[in-house]
Amino acid sequence: MPVQDILANIQHAIDTGNIEAAFIDTEGLEDDSDRKAQVAKEYDIDESTLDVYAEQLQTTGALAEQHQKLADALENTRDKYDEQSEEVKKAKNALANFEDESEDIAVDLAQTQKGLESLSSNMAKYSDILKKGDKTTLEYAEALCG
Repeated sequence: MPVQDILANIQHAIDTGNIEAAFIDTEGLEDDSDRKAQVAKEYDIDESTLDVYAEQLQTTGALAEQHQKLADALENTRDKYDEQSEEVKKAKNALANFEDESEDIAVDLAQTQKGLESLSSNMAKYSDILKKGDKTTLEYAEALCG
């Protein structure tokens, strides 16, 4: 077999993960026992060694599958963490805005309270002037303007 064909078979085996096919012509073989017999013959390997090799390939495949599942789970966890992190940032910003708004409302309420207290204390004084006072006086005009 030419070197270029061997290299092409190796590259194909790497791409597909089917290492055995890169080295053994399995065309026309019906089942795994025929393939195993040909591999044993071609490489002068005991069939029990091939069984161990097959078991290790299965174990490696299972480990690779488990590794991929764990990698996928880790990626999903990272994505969820990123989403939650964004939500926490939004909530933090909303809370900061709420605190600012609350401070503004507190200041407005204090000013309103001060105005109501002033109005309440001056109401009795101005009420008497407006009821009994002379409409032509400065005192009456001030009471009217409050």
